[in-house]
Amino acid sequence: MRLNLLVLTIICVLGALTTLVLQQADEPVFMATIPAEKEKEATPAPQAPDFTVTDLAGKTHTLGAYRSTPVIVHFWATWCAPCVIEFPKLVSFAQKNEGKITIMALSSDTDNANITRFLGKHKLDIPANFIIARDPQQRVTQGLFQTYKLPESVIVDEQGILIKKMVGDQPWETSNLQTILMSP
Repeated sequence: MRLNLLVLTIICVLGALTTLVLQQADEPVFMATIPAEKEKEATPAPQAPDFTVTDLAGKTHTLGAYRSTPVIVHFWATWCAPCVIEFPKLVSFAQKNEGKITIMALSSDTDNANITRFLGKHKLDIPANFIIARDPQQRVTQGLFQTYKLPESVIVDEQGILIKKMVGDQPWETSNLQTILMSP
C-alpha cells in the first residue's frame, strides 16, 4: 500500500514539473513554427470545389459553368422545417435578382417526387436563375462543402472563390444582393 502511495506521489511530482517546464518555454513545444516571411503572406481565398448535378428536368449543371454571376449554393430538404420556411423567401430573392445571381438549391431528398410535391404545395414560380437538384448521397453537401446542418448556403463569386458560408434560415426577403455579397 505504501509502495503504491509512493509511486503515485512520484508520478504527480513529475507531472507537475513537466507542466511547469512546458509553461515556461518560449515557444510551444508541440507546435510547428512559421517563419516570419510566411506569416506576412496573405492566405489565398479558397476556390469552391467544382461539381455537377442533375436538375429535376434531367439537365446537368456544373458549378464552374456559372461564372457570369455570383452563385448561391443552397443546401436544403423538404423534410427540414427551417428549410420549408426559408425556401419561398429564397425563390423570391432569386426572382428579384434574376440575371444578377444564380441559385443552385441542392436537396438532400431521396427522390424527385417529394420535391415536386413540395413545389406544388407551395405554388412556387421557380425563375430561370434557380436550379433545383438532388444530392441524396450527400456527395456535394457533406463530401465537398462539409455541410451537416440544414439549411445552409455558400456564396461563390464570379471567379469561383468561396466568399461566405451562411448557416440557418436567412432573411432573404429583406436582404438586397449587395448586402448578401458584401457582409461578413
